[in-house]
Amino acid sequence: MALVKTLDKYDLQSEFMKADRDYYSLDGYQALLDLFKECDCGKNTNLDVIAICCEFTEDDPSSIQDEYDNIPEIAECQDEDGEIDVDKLMDALNYYTWAVLLDNGNILYQDF
Repeated sequence: MALVKTLDKYDLQSEFMKADRDYYSLDGYQALLDLFKECDCGKNTNLDVIAICCEFTEDDPSSIQDEYDNIPEIAECQDEDGEIDVDKLMDALNYYTWAVLLDNGNILYQDF
């Protein structure tokens, strides 16, 4: 018999903390749960903290732009005042990968 536990964002954070990999905000953990719920088609899934950490990053828009400045669509996401246009950045990220803007202003994205 298998025991199954449905995680909430606090449970998920606890699992990442146990693995010394607490890399996400609570908003990020919730976005991950939402993504996995959408993708699992009602099937039970084993939690692999390391695999998630290797595949998803949460960062602020300016750090993302600095990291991917070799991609023109991302490098050019500044408005006339030099501020990052988050809408343009989200469009550019979602062209290449999966990304979601979090309530805390950070972006959670699948590494590419």
